[in-house]
Amino acid sequence: MHMGKQVCFAPGARMADGLLDLVLITRSGGADILRANAMARAATHVELPFVEMIRCKSYELRPRAAPPRLKATLNLDGELLNGMAPFRAECVPNALEVYASQLNEKPMDTSEELEPQLVLALLGLFDR
Repeated sequence: MHMGKQVCFAPGARMADGLLDLVLITRSGGADILRANAMARAATHVELPFVEMIRCKSYELRPRAAPPRLKATLNLDGELLNGMAPFRAECVPNALEVYASQLNEKPMDTSEELEPQLVLALLGLFDR
């Protein structure tokens, strides 16, 4: 459900439902990605026309060959993979047990309110 500093990127995700929640950004302009990330703090990015939510049990990425002028790399959650091998992920229900003495319900990030406001204000200036 969350990524990074309590950013609710997949608001419908549930730990024990046996499904993966994919968030696809179908139009990848730099300003669009900044806008989606800023809006994700309030889980409102899902309302953007270029954000698509998919729930599935598994998925496979099969990269197409990149044009010769481009370096062919695949980025999976920040990990750069060279080459064009397919990548497969599958949800395995009950494969992980999590134990905690207590859950911290409150985000510990003080930028929760200010950072998205600044990003959205800057994007507003570019939209003019």
